[in-house]
Amino acid sequence: MATWMRTNGLDPVARYCSNELGIRGSGGAWWNYSLGGPVTPTTFWDGVYTVSIVNLLVMGYKFTGDSSFLTGDPPAGTTSGPYSAKYCFNRGTKNIYSSITARECADNVVGHYVDTRFDTSTGSTYLYNNKGELQYTYLIFENGGAPTVF
Repeated sequence: MATWMRTNGLDPVARYCSNELGIRGSGGAWWNYSLGGPVTPTTFWDGVYTVSIVNLLVMGYKFTGDSSFLTGDPPAGTTSGPYSAKYCFNRGTKNIYSSITARECADNVVGHYVDTRFDTSTGSTYLYNNKGELQYTYLIFENGGAPTVF
């Protein structure tokens, strides 16, 4: 699963994961926010779901030792994968709800720390960004993301 997500987890145009994704009958990936394709361009995206695949990618690294699961950006000049856990973490924590292009800040700047915001639409009962980002990203911090040594 980590291998498939590393290559297909993010939409190649928006470079975000959506709340639903899957495999087309032809074998290609699809994301529910971009089902309209090039004929009906996507005008909405909730990039917060991009952090939901971080732990899966870190597990891919921890189980295989293949560092491309953990670090690295897509090849220069392309927006298609493979996508690493650190790339997805950086992308997903800086999205602006509903926008395909707006970002909280530049990729080389810290926008906010994980789980430091509360959702005001719920009376600040729940954490913002999918009820908290840490539940999807904690493995990237565990042991520096390195495989556990016994």
